Amino acid sequence: MVTSYDADIRWTTHGVAHITAGDWGSLGFGQGYACARDRMPTIADHLLKVRSQRSAFLGAGPNDRHVHSDLGYLALGIRQRAEAMAATQSEQVTAMVSGYVAGYNAAVVELGTDHLPAWCAGAPWIRPVDEIDFYMLFVDLCLMGSGRNLAGYVGSALPPTDGMTTPPPPPPDDGDVVGEAHMGSNGWALGSDATGGPGMVMANPHFPWYGEGKMWECHLRIPGEIDVYGATITGSPGIQIGFNRTLAFTHTFSAGNRFTVYKLDLDANDPCAYRFGDRTVAMTAATHTIEVLGDDGATTPLERTLWSSQHGPMVNLPFVGWSPATGFAYRDANIDNDRFLAQVLALDTATDIPSLQSAYATHGGLPWVNTMAADAHGRCWYIDSSPTPALSEAAATGFVADVGGADPIAALMYTLRVAMLDGSNPDTTWQEVPGAVGPGLVAFDDLPQLERTDHVANANDPYWRINAGVSLPPHSPLAGLHHAPLSARTRMNLRLVSGAGPVTASGPGGTVTLDDLAAMALSGHSLTAIELRDAVVQRLRDAGSAGVEPDAGPDAD
Repeated sequence: MVTSYDADIRWTTHGVAHITAGDWGSLGFGQGYACARDRMPTIADHLLKVRSQRSAFLGAGPNDRHVHSDLGYLALGIRQRAEAMAATQSEQVTAMVSGYVAGYNAAVVELGTDHLPAWCAGAPWIRPVDEIDFYMLFVDLCLMGSGRNLAGYVGSALPPTDGMTTPPPPPPDDGDVVGEAHMGSNGWALGSDATGGPGMVMANPHFPWYGEGKMWECHLRIPGEIDVYGATITGSPGIQIGFNRTLAFTHTFSAGNRFTVYKLDLDANDPCAYRFGDRTVAMTAATHTIEVLGDDGATTPLERTLWSSQHGPMVNLPFVGWSPATGFAYRDANIDNDRFLAQVLALDTATDIPSLQSAYATHGGLPWVNTMAADAHGRCWYIDSSPTPALSEAAATGFVADVGGADPIAALMYTLRVAMLDGSNPDTTWQEVPGAVGPGLVAFDDLPQLERTDHVANANDPYWRINAGVSLPPHSPLAGLHHAPLSARTRMNLRLVSGAGPVTASGPGGTVTLDDLAAMALSGHSLTAIELRDAVVQRLRDAGSAGVEPDAGPDAD
């Protein structure tokens, strides 16, 4: 069956696409076409990765990087999860995704690939795809703060042979990984106490501005149903940071943990079996096959057997690997997140803070971000709604002690944003919580959140200090450690947004105007300079002058 779509796309200053349609399928078509027009190679490469076909078209890659990634994505079951996600979507989401994929395919056929940059011009892997391919991309986006960063370590996880551990692959060096090096976002939402009227939002995302992490700006409109402007991650429908007529919203990357790594005590006679409580459990095996392009231009099949525990797939972790005594598995809070797309559209069409809160309680689908939002009534709200593993009180207490130094490996892993638990202890199994959006997750009412009429702000630190004058109570340590030290950037954010300077409000009664908000965001002030400069200068002055002999070099007598 051929479906007809009708969308009006107008490109304005700086190439921003304004898309108007009469139905959700046509809106998706317009967005998919316009985004592909700007970002076709990026989307195509992302699709290639989630289809486990980089090795087939690009070769094994440095240190077999593509091989490990392709096998890892197969072990994570991305296609099966994409098929499950597609089957659960609402009529609205299904129509928009169908249109989006049709729009992407239309751009590929109409524009071709000869005009693309040299690295991908004429590439055979840039071609029309089906809807499940895009649902695989959506599954991968949900794992951007968790499993996709481990795909290569899952794909290379082999049991030790003759007592020897398989070396872990080197870490990726591009946008496939989201971690500390890429974080730096700032998000503010101001309420009526600060503005003297409607709310304001300052969005300053520092998400990776390259590859599939690069955001794409557009305006989406169906008269009477949706009218939202902002940006979205390349290749995904809807708007993730932006505003409509009565609500604005932004996000920052969450400091919480979206997955747990389980350390397993292995059977002394079998590295593929482990202790769980007072019994021994055998791992399960699955064999996966990929095609690998050789230097001769031909592809050959490569087969690898990978293993899983009851917690999830085995992982060949950096520094520790899989030894005869110890192995590592992981469990992901977003691996079955089929609520992401519905959550985005509910965000785009919410009209105020109460309706936004209702949408988050219903879907809980944003996978790894804090949200700051404000509405036309002067309310502002913060939440880290990211799916968070639910631990028992004993497991949570033990985790805090371990990352504090009781377990050196857990402490080391935590510096790498990895939450490690004892996988041989049944008490560390995720808890089933009434009202949670998924098995083993924290319920909506127990997630960190704060509604105000003055301000909320986040700069990637844990949830506990979102307002300059209010501390949130403790929540799960997997949402971030309570009272963890705040960065200078967070403290500068709170100083600015609360009106404590160095840029102050100029509106009536000390309220913040739009120009004030822009001046605060672009001021470039450094808290460390503000707090330390005068003391450092005075110390240098007190030290006086000193002569320094020139360096005569290593060969001087």
